[in-house]
Amino acid sequence: SISRLRSPDDHIVLYSPLNVIKISSLSSSSVVNIPKMNQNLLMSFSPFIHLFTITFLLLASKAICVYVDPQFLSCSVTGTCGDGQIISFPFYIQDQQESFCGYPGFNLFCHNSRPVLRLRDDSYIIHQIDYINQTLRVSNAAFLNTSNACVPHLLKNTSLPDDRFNLLSNQTELILFSRCNSTLLGGSNSTLLKYKVNCSGETETETTGPILSIFDGDPLLGSASEVCEEELAVPVDVRRGENEGIERMVERGFVLKWTASHCSICESSGGKCGFNSINYLFRCFCPDRPHALGCDPDLPVAAKGLGMDLGPALGAILALVMIAVCCCIRKLKPDNSIFFWKKKTGDSKSIDAFLKNHGHMPLTIYRYTEVKKMTENFKDKLGQGGYGGVFKGKLPDGLLVAVKVLKESKSNGEEFVNEVASISRTSHVNIVNLLGFCYEGAKRALIYEFMSNGSLEKYIYEENPSTANCKLGLETLHDIAIGVARGLEYLHGGCNTRILHFDIKPHNILLDENFCPKISDFGLAKICPETESIISMMGTRGTAGYIAPEVFC
Repeated sequence: SISRLRSPDDHIVLYSPLNVIKISSLSSSSVVNIPKMNQNLLMSFSPFIHLFTITFLLLASKAICVYVDPQFLSCSVTGTCGDGQIISFPFYIQDQQESFCGYPGFNLFCHNSRPVLRLRDDSYIIHQIDYINQTLRVSNAAFLNTSNACVPHLLKNTSLPDDRFNLLSNQTELILFSRCNSTLLGGSNSTLLKYKVNCSGETETETTGPILSIFDGDPLLGSASEVCEEELAVPVDVRRGENEGIERMVERGFVLKWTASHCSICESSGGKCGFNSINYLFRCFCPDRPHALGCDPDLPVAAKGLGMDLGPALGAILALVMIAVCCCIRKLKPDNSIFFWKKKTGDSKSIDAFLKNHGHMPLTIYRYTEVKKMTENFKDKLGQGGYGGVFKGKLPDGLLVAVKVLKESKSNGEEFVNEVASISRTSHVNIVNLLGFCYEGAKRALIYEFMSNGSLEKYIYEENPSTANCKLGLETLHDIAIGVARGLEYLHGGCNTRILHFDIKPHNILLDENFCPKISDFGLAKICPETESIISMMGTRGTAGYIAPEVFC
């Protein structure tokens, strides 16, 4: 059968033992290469070529209406609350933008022409969004349109959801004390008077009493707690060399860094970033349809939508092509002719398709040359396993990393994609942090945070049992066991998608400088929907000696 040409680069090729006809493009300047062609065949085929070309141009010129994916159109419209800030992925404005145009939990609403972010039970005014560095400056909405800028009862202790937003490391906390005892302040604790706040336009009342503001870490925090009844912590961005009052600091707010999918690949390909909340995956909305990571560079917008709006026109064109082909084939020997489409590229490998379907992963993709550079050409080897070797490395910013270089194999890379997909969904103190990965054909590597104390097994036993020497105390071992249990509890019910590790053993428990355990090696892990409460034993796997014995019975 014959289907429509999907791009100008597709070819129609007629093969026979002596003749080849190649139509290399679909335009009025089409070139027909006819080496060793019989003149009678040329005379019979040429009119249909011209008829096909002319008909296509006439019909296409009158029907340029191109189909565009509705989700792409929806996310192409940027939102604003009226203060000049453009709201786009991962944020979206409720009742103004579609929820699939943003990331879960990044919904905003407008108040007095200002974008407002809800964090738990508090509202925060957004003053500035930096999409490149993934940061935003916010301040408590209680100070909007009020003259009582420094009254503590307008504030609450700031509580941030650690899975979405975190304070930048250079931010600090300002502790506000209220309902302080004036008598005690003037007595033995008179040194606290220098922390007293003189609110502009505000007088002390029986409700608030004197107000003190002290930065976290000040040695007089304990004294202030003794003379004041109430206290709360407010994050602030302290600027060096500036002598600012409490009102100015609190009004200016603080800076948060968010964690969400990067949008650069999708945007550079001409798409609009979004999210599929059903399967919890990042989506790049393109003019033709949603894609996993970016728009297809080989299919122009017009070519993607043309066939959907030119049904009758293409039907007529294809009918002419069928007639032309039938007439030409009749002039050839039926037993020696083969007609087929010639494609430029073959099917993608399974691992390529898998990585594209996980475009929401907030990881850095490294080239193999970068991996060699960070490990100084694999100079310092930390360990060896059946999967390959682990090498110590250093990123350009000085951060120490452990680089797990997988052996080259002819497999479809199931363990590699399992590990990347599983661990990229996690964020927990007892789960090792995957910083990035490298995938260049058979060359694959995983870049983890460096664990200075290595794996647990070297502390609890050695290859020769008679020389085994426990180097950890019972209290430390107890803390390690609790940490591993908390990590497993998080994998089974605390993160976005339930993850079954299937290979918990001392070799896969890493220890940082404080002997805090980190679960690692997710090569055998399985991702399960939260709706499934029963897991089939058919897919069980693990290391003999550590997996439950009944699995093998």
